[in-house]
Amino acid sequence: METLEVYKCGVRYKTALHKHADKDEYYFCTCEKTAKGILITEFDEKGEPINQVYTKYGDPESILKRYVLSYCTVHSILVKETPSCEKVRLKVLCTNCNRNEVYRELDLVDISLVGEIPVVPIFRCGSCGKRYYSLSDTYLKKLVDENRGLFENDEIKMREDNEKLFINTLNDNIIRIFASKKISRISVK
Repeated sequence: METLEVYKCGVRYKTALHKHADKDEYYFCTCEKTAKGILITEFDEKGEPINQVYTKYGDPESILKRYVLSYCTVHSILVKETPSCEKVRLKVLCTNCNRNEVYRELDLVDISLVGEIPVVPIFRCGSCGKRYYSLSDTYLKKLVDENRGLFENDEIKMREDNEKLFINTLNDNIIRIFASKKISRISVK
């Protein structure tokens, strides 16, 4: 019976890398108690977000266990207390200073004071402060699936006819919004 280790530091939990039950890929999750609820974020092994779930009620540890056990190949979870929290780092170089210090912005603040969680995960270089957003096609597709009611019928039809064109169009719109706020998209290969 395989056991997954989860590291707890204050109100933050982070799993070790684990394999997805129906994919040949590895992931890790974070689970954090915020000012208004509990945020679970699933990342691929490069640190790119692939899913984010926010709930207003419940115990973070129980919610994380339920979430991970719903898709993971492990059968149990072992929580270990740790004195320091490991930040989520993207495995990319900052395009501004060329350093490998691009961290999830939520890891750089006191998460228990955060009331509003950005739909698009934001990252910041720990060296020069340049801000990025990370939005993989996988994450964007899940976001659309979970919020179909926000889209017009012609947009849904476009997705059904040509999903790649639909996703590219969404990405173009998102790029324009973030560019106006001087937040760059980071490409994780």
